[in-house]
Amino acid sequence: MRLSDIDLRLLRVFQAVARAGGFAKAQGELGISQPAISTQIAKLEGRLNVRLCDRGPSGFSLTPAGKEALRETELL
Repeated sequence: MRLSDIDLRLLRVFQAVARAGGFAKAQGELGISQPAISTQIAKLEGRLNVRLCDRGPSGFSLTPAGKEALRETELL
């Protein structure tokens, strides 16, 4: 599989969000707004056809697929 520049950018955003523990916490590192981060994560989830994280009033957490994606992203 060959990753495009867009894929790599989306994976970097995902990695930053996962490491920070949420969208709002990743804003400073990424230098983009929370809605932009949300859009990027949704786009990555659509490309991979899996839900990577749960977000909402109960907080942020990675799904099992998100944990696996983070492990794979770390290897890149």
